[in-house]
Amino acid sequence: MEIYSIIGYIIGFMLTLIILILFGSKMGLDNYDEPHGEYYDDWDSNGSAYLAWSTGWFIFIPFSLIFWLYRKSVILVEKLIILVEKLIKKYE
Repeated sequence: MEIYSIIGYIIGFMLTLIILILFGSKMGLDNYDEPHGEYYDDWDSNGSAYLAWSTGWFIFIPFSLIFWLYRKSVILVEKLIILVEKLIKKYE
């Protein structure tokens, strides 16, 4: 069973590293190389930041998923409220 955990971690490490390299600029995580962007952190470069994020993928991805689901559920509830208000006005 331990070998599956190691394989899973290696696959997750590689996937997050590839995703950060390909989509880091779209996620706003590419401002660590010179010249530094508006939200410069203490990372030396994109490489060091991406390595740290890829190492901690098992923490980053579940929390990102939770926040994404929360935002989508808020949008869904807002749309449902608007729909219910329209139905109430229609039948009044």
